[in-house]
Amino acid sequence: MMICLSHAAEYDEVRFVNLEFLQQWKKWRRREKDIQDVKLIDEWRAK
Repeated sequence: MMICLSHAAEYDEVRFVNLEFLQQWKKWRRREKDIQDVKLIDEWRAK
């Protein structure tokens, strides 16, 4: 997966991406903390 933040919204020099992009990026990275974050995102979306 190519990580490109050109579509990110920028506010006060901080870039923001939508939750779908963030979740996909974390699934691609597969670090322990990213796996935990994906689970939290899934739980939040299930509500």
